Amino acid sequence: MNFGEFFKNTFVGIFRDKRKLFYVGVLLFCSLISFSILTFKNNFDMYVNETVTKNIGFRTLSVSPKQDKEDLGLSELIPLEHVIDVYSFQYGSMSVESSFKNENIEGTIELLYGSPDIQPNVIMGRAFESDDSNVAICPNIFYPDSSAYELQLDNKYAIDGNSLLNNEFEVYYTKSVFDIDTNTFEEGKKFTKKFKVIGIYDNTSTMNFNNQCYIMSNDIKQMVSEAGSDNMGVNSYPYFDLIVDNVDNIEDVMEKIKDLGFNKVSVKNYFDSDMKKTIEISSIIVVTILVFLTIIISSSYIKKLVINDSWKIGMLKTLGYNQKDVLKKYFGEVSLINVFVYLFSFLIFGIIFLLLKFTILSFVQYIGVNIRVSLFPVIVTFIIIVIIPILIMFYTIYKYSKQNII
Repeated sequence: MNFGEFFKNTFVGIFRDKRKLFYVGVLLFCSLISFSILTFKNNFDMYVNETVTKNIGFRTLSVSPKQDKEDLGLSELIPLEHVIDVYSFQYGSMSVESSFKNENIEGTIELLYGSPDIQPNVIMGRAFESDDSNVAICPNIFYPDSSAYELQLDNKYAIDGNSLLNNEFEVYYTKSVFDIDTNTFEEGKKFTKKFKVIGIYDNTSTMNFNNQCYIMSNDIKQMVSEAGSDNMGVNSYPYFDLIVDNVDNIEDVMEKIKDLGFNKVSVKNYFDSDMKKTIEISSIIVVTILVFLTIIISSSYIKKLVINDSWKIGMLKTLGYNQKDVLKKYFGEVSLINVFVYLFSFLIFGIIFLLLKFTILSFVQYIGVNIRVSLFPVIVTFIIIVIIPILIMFYTIYKYSKQNII
C-alpha cells in the first residue's frame, strides 16, 4: 500500500469508526483550548513585561500631604531613596488646543510632565536634556483629538510622528478667573506657546494615548500657573505626584512614605499583581488537565485499537511482517491522525484569532496591547497533541509485545 492509499484509508476510517471520531473530537477540543489558553497567557505576559513596566503611571505614587507642615512634607519626600521627582499633582498634565486643528480633527492634545528622568523611550530623534525648554516628545502615531481617549482613531487623519520631528507647533490656553459673584470660572488672558518636536516615542508600548506629548517640567509648571487662578500653588492642591525609579521599588518606597507619617499613599496606575499570579496558576492548571486528558484518551484509544486489531496483526505476522513493520503501521496511523488534528485545530484557531484581532479586539492596539501568536503555544500544543500520543503508542505496542498479546 502506497502513502496515498494509506492516507485515504486512514481518513475514511475516521468517519466510519465512532471510536476514531470521538478520539479526534476530544483531541481537537484539547488542541483548541491549549492554543487559546497559552496564547492568552503569552500575550498577557508580554503586555505586562513590555507595556506596564514602561508606563510612567505605574511607578507614580499619589501622596496626600501633611497639612501641619509649611511645605506639606515636600522636603521629606524628595530625599527618599529611589525617588527621582516629586511635584504637586496639577503639574502632571494639561489639555490644550493646538495648531493641529483642522476640519477633520479638533487639535486637542495633552501635555505631560517630563524631564531627563521622566520620559518615554525615544525611537527617533533625541531625549530630553536638563537645559531643554519649549521642546516636546510626541507619539509615532499622533492623533491630536479628544477622541483618542476613547480609542476612536480615524487612521486617515492620524499624523506620522516622523513628519513632526524637528518641526514646531503651537498650543493655546486661557487663564481661568474665578468670579465670586457668580461662583464660576470665566476665561481671562489667552496664551500661546511654541514647542519643537525633538523626539518620537511609541505610545502603544507605554500605554499612552495618541494625543499625549511630553514637555519639560519647567514648561508645564509655567503653563499651569499661567492658566490657573492667582492663588494657585503647591499649597492649593491636595496631593503630590511622586515618581519612583523602577516599578520593582514601588512597595519599598510606599512603606518608607508611610513610616514618615503620610496618611494616604497609592499607585496612580495600579496593576493587580495577584491577578497576574491567578492567571499564571490558572493557565498551568488548565494545561495540566489537558495533558492528563490527552494521556487518558490516547491510552484508551490506542489500547482498544491494538487489542481489536490483534487478529490483523497476527495475520500480518503470518505473512512475514515483523514487530518493526507492525510498529510502523500504527506509528503512521496515529501520527497522521494527530498531526491532522493539530493542523486543523491550528487553522480554526488562526481564523478565530484573526477575526477577533481585527474586529472586536482591534481597539486594544491603541492601549499598547499587540496581540500575536508566538512559538510558545504552538510548540507546547504540538507536544500535547502529537508527541504525547505517539509516545503512548510506542509504549503500548512495546508492552503488549512483551506480553505476547500482539
